[in-house]
Amino acid sequence: MFYHFKGVLELEDYLVLMKRSLRMTQIVVSVILLAFAILNGFLQKNLIFSVIFGVLLIIAGNFYIQWATLGKFKKNFQAVVVDDFITKEGLNAQVALKRVQVLPESVYLFAGRNQVMIFKKNMLENQGQWEDFVKMVSDLAVEKKKGRK
Repeated sequence: MFYHFKGVLELEDYLVLMKRSLRMTQIVVSVILLAFAILNGFLQKNLIFSVIFGVLLIIAGNFYIQWATLGKFKKNFQAVVVDDFITKEGLNAQVALKRVQVLPESVYLFAGRNQVMIFKKNMLENQGQWEDFVKMVSDLAVEKKKGRK
């Protein structure tokens, strides 16, 4: 069976992914800055001041990371027009599937670190096709996992 996806991928579709990876980056940076602040506080014998300064630095750093990353992405973004016919065999042949993420309104197929295919529910003609597609992609992901073991 084939699925005809027709529509436009907007900025919001990509921001879902960007915000998830951005959140992880912010957590890692925050932990590193807090560790340095605590270490500095012990070395300077002024733990309270160092932790307060570290927390302020974490807040400012997280805002900057978000502003710089998302701002640059939004500035350079161009909507993507999709008009594709998708089959299970075609996905097997074209995509070295690493991971599948199914959300209520979209499916994300990850083929690599910065490679993702986005399929939205409103790009198909009806709800039945969407449910069949989600099942097919989920089965494909299970098959790929079994093949890697």
